[in-house]
Amino acid sequence: MKSPKPTYDELPLPYRLAVQTILEVPIPDIDLDKYIPLGQPNVSVNSSRPLTGIRKITWSITAALALIVTAFVFWPTDAWSQVLDKMQKQAWVRLTLSDPKKDAQVEIWMSPKKRIAAGKFPKFTAFLEFGLNKELRYDVKTKTVIISDADSHEEESFTAFKSILQSIGEKNEVRNSGPDEMKVVRTSRDEKRSGDNRWTEYAFDFEDDRHSPPQFRQIFHVPSGSQLPSKMVEEWKFQEKPYSRTYAIDYPESGPENLYAMNVPKDAQVIDTTSGKELKKLLDDYAKKQRQSFDHYKATILTSIQQDDWKTLGLVHRSRHDDQGHSGEEVDLTQIQRLQMMLGANGPNPDAVKQLLDEVRKLPKEANPLAFKLIESLPDSAGRMLWWKAEVDKMETTRYLNKDTISPSYCPDRIIYPGLGLPNQGVRATLNPKPSIGPSEAAMITVQDVKTGKNVRRYWLAPDRDYMCVRSEIMPEKTSNWIETTIIDAAEQSPKGLWYATQIRCGRVEHSGDDLSVNSSLAPVTQSTHRFLVEFLK
Repeated sequence: MKSPKPTYDELPLPYRLAVQTILEVPIPDIDLDKYIPLGQPNVSVNSSRPLTGIRKITWSITAALALIVTAFVFWPTDAWSQVLDKMQKQAWVRLTLSDPKKDAQVEIWMSPKKRIAAGKFPKFTAFLEFGLNKELRYDVKTKTVIISDADSHEEESFTAFKSILQSIGEKNEVRNSGPDEMKVVRTSRDEKRSGDNRWTEYAFDFEDDRHSPPQFRQIFHVPSGSQLPSKMVEEWKFQEKPYSRTYAIDYPESGPENLYAMNVPKDAQVIDTTSGKELKKLLDDYAKKQRQSFDHYKATILTSIQQDDWKTLGLVHRSRHDDQGHSGEEVDLTQIQRLQMMLGANGPNPDAVKQLLDEVRKLPKEANPLAFKLIESLPDSAGRMLWWKAEVDKMETTRYLNKDTISPSYCPDRIIYPGLGLPNQGVRATLNPKPSIGPSEAAMITVQDVKTGKNVRRYWLAPDRDYMCVRSEIMPEKTSNWIETTIIDAAEQSPKGLWYATQIRCGRVEHSGDDLSVNSSLAPVTQSTHRFLVEFLK
């Protein structure tokens, strides 16, 4: 039996409605997992839920190839260079991975000379031609071959995979074009022995915020007397629990020259989802902005119903970005409810708000730039927002969010660059550079399900503001339901000149491109407003 939803009857009616509404409409998560076909990395594009599905990274050919290219990029020693030279001269390199729990086996093939790669997985088979930048994927269940752009923006392997596309077999070029965001924390070389067996272990400790989890290790085993690795072990932790997977490596003389050489039926249906040149360039430019290094900051995210003008408050989060990456915490909602009960229906006391504003105005602007900027831009509601912030700063935290679990929705620099899940074998994307609906100054990307032809989501990217996503929509499965919508109401530039959100609105609209109504009677759910109060760290 399901537990009944709390009604918060102890609150006055206006606050009761506000709390119930805001809890029902949090900052929306653009959860694209259900649109990602089997075999893709199980990485939620934008989710506030703990990433339990990432504790064991799903198999994919691009991720497996990334395991090899990282070693090409980062190891500086002559000994490892000799190993790489020997690997590059092989006709084929094959990685074999077994999963004892599922009795499944994976084979991944790569030919440095032919510049092709292939992979056979439990639910799909894939083939890559680096020169054409295309991937062919056969889905076992649907018996369909899907052709897509090979340079996928999957967070786990994008940059490393791009390095392979650019310069597989060219060690020096790979070394110069390696991923900027992937950091080598530590390298080591150890001589090992077990009985009569001896081998050398080359270990790499990596850190990459786009990888899930961001810290991981790769260990290559090179038997004594050989210059070719026979095994590669990848290790990582999720929620302090260790995980690993082991690839056996061998070097066959021949391998699959095309997709159909791996027992794919030649009469399988073929669907082409490759992007046009304009869309591909837009996605590449967008991906570059996603990866840029943002300023260090701390932020308080206040939530209220749209037409309330900050007389009530819902969920409150804090987020932070520093050398350790992104982190955050959730303020105790019970304490917020108690405060609102004390305040009554009119919200913060006007005299207390005025006193706070008077104290702020006595200070030099550099003492509290956030407050002065807020007063200048929103003179009517700035006082109430600053008052709420001062009060919640005193409240306890109920849940901490580390770099693995914090949602991009709580990060002002990441909410404007949500993961688009493109390119993707399960969907087809089209570009409209001058749309007649939604923000006219932004290019509109429409994503359709390749099987049904139905629109599943839309994004509006603003080229004049570094391609930030100024509006996004997720279409309902039932056409009678309304469309989940997020709109960036306001954005500013950081001291580095990079864009970040200061206010967004979330809710539902009946027709794509419609504005969110302030009249709650016109929509199934009342709209919510989220204000990002950002303070940059020195």
